[in-house]
Amino acid sequence: MKPPLRNVIRVSFLIMMVVASSLGQESHCSLDLKPGQWSKHALDISPPAPSRQQSLRVCAPDRKSVVLVQNERWSVEVNGRKLAVNAKRAQLAPYSELSWAPDSRAFYLTESEGYSSGYETTIYLIRKAHIEPVSGVTRVVTTKFERRHRCSYSYEGADVGNRPNVAGLAWSDARHLVMIAEVPPIGICKGMGYFGGFSYSIDVRSTQGSYSPKQLSDEWHDSFGPRLADDDMHLSQQEQLAVP
Repeated sequence: MKPPLRNVIRVSFLIMMVVASSLGQESHCSLDLKPGQWSKHALDISPPAPSRQQSLRVCAPDRKSVVLVQNERWSVEVNGRKLAVNAKRAQLAPYSELSWAPDSRAFYLTESEGYSSGYETTIYLIRKAHIEPVSGVTRVVTTKFERRHRCSYSYEGADVGNRPNVAGLAWSDARHLVMIAEVPPIGICKGMGYFGGFSYSIDVRSTQGSYSPKQLSDEWHDSFGPRLADDDMHLSQQEQLAVP
């Protein structure tokens, strides 16, 4: 017995609506974004100079969550609902790149006011109604890195050295981010351009492993952005093998 024609039409209409909605969601994801300077798996969302004007939709892997970038500010939507985020944190620095975790429940931002130094990384967790920053990520990595690789420079009795650049490189899984710490490429820094890696655990809120430049290159070379690729090319063999 054939179903009534009106039921067939209704089912066909619902299928068309689902397909159209899916296609529409795809079309609202920015597809022409450049990769980050630190990580090829991150996306460059730096406000373009001199206008600072941009309008981007950086979709998570599940296509349900998206970071909206409007000029120099960002926000997050999940299933079309905007989540609360601290207004100060939502201000983009001149150099910024972002990468979603594979489970779409977190993302990181690597940002800096200057090109050579000052990079910090923050991990953000998606909650039901708000965005929760994971506090102290840059501080933890900096503390571990500076045990052996600190940029110190004394001027008139004061240390005017620079803190390391801290950047995201790749998600090894949904709860672990491989992060980079780099001695800033500034003449006053001994060992400038040296970098090492750390596996940061969101659950433990600390690092659980460290990697030499060679270990990073062997495992995650495909993730190296131009900044790291250039550093890697200029390291000595001894620096390549040095674990931070």
